[in-house]
Amino acid sequence: MANQEPELKDMYAQPIDFTNNYDRDIFVPTHNRDSKLEQKVAGLQKDSNNPSLISDIAGILHNNKKAYANFVNPGVIARKEADSFLSEATDAKAFYVKKNFDDFIDLVDGKQMLNLAMSLPLYKTDNEDHNRLVDVINEMRVLEEAQKDPSKMGQYVESKLEGIPTWLQESLSYFSGNQEYISSIFNQFAGFAQNKFQRETHSFEIENGRVKSATVNRGRLETAFKDSLDKIWEMHDDETNPEDQNDILDDFINPYYLTLAKTVYSKEENELKKDRDADAVEREEKRYKAHVETYQEAT
Repeated sequence: MANQEPELKDMYAQPIDFTNNYDRDIFVPTHNRDSKLEQKVAGLQKDSNNPSLISDIAGILHNNKKAYANFVNPGVIARKEADSFLSEATDAKAFYVKKNFDDFIDLVDGKQMLNLAMSLPLYKTDNEDHNRLVDVINEMRVLEEAQKDPSKMGQYVESKLEGIPTWLQESLSYFSGNQEYISSIFNQFAGFAQNKFQRETHSFEIENGRVKSATVNRGRLETAFKDSLDKIWEMHDDETNPEDQNDILDDFINPYYLTLAKTVYSKEENELKKDRDADAVEREEKRYKAHVETYQEAT
């Protein structure tokens, strides 16, 4: 592929070049293309012979919507080629983010950093401060799941039995079948956990002994994100079996980079649109100026 003629190479879709430095003009359309292709493939899973989806995939991969038109089973071929491309493109994107990690992480604001920490499994290290943050984030995930499922709500309450007074343990045992009672106790535990979560993930401005404002502690969350990623890389490097190394890369490491890419994409897409809109305005102004000057010369 490296020695391919440029004209031939341009006929087909190419994964992002992970050896290059970060470039918004390249990253945004490439990520957008890959996301669209994923959607088309998901559609084919439900309707394997959908002609619109098949032609769209052909247009993305071959730059020719009729590329599969003469095949007996075009849906099978489109799906196979798209799956193969996406596998390669996903790996390339992950390595692209790894190479340009500082560029990507600097584009993430506090709220996005909190969402990153909540959406990815964080891993403990030898740092107690880091581990405390991991614990409160993990507990918030459990709470969110329990709030959707009454059975998990009861399980969460049971997990707290060792830390509560004997009289409350007896009440919980007696009223274990009373969902209203369990929900009430759960909400008390949840409120305490949420306050702890706020303390660990936010910085507070105090005025006259009261909290005036709270902002996400972006720096601490970024450190936790990086330390967790470093921990997984340690696991990868310590593993001697190449297959297990690849599994760690695919299942644990790459999701960090790909989630970071997805987080950055929306903001960078808006910035790219602003740049292009500004360029369009500038081009229109130049065309108008040229038209006026031509008209003035003619008169």
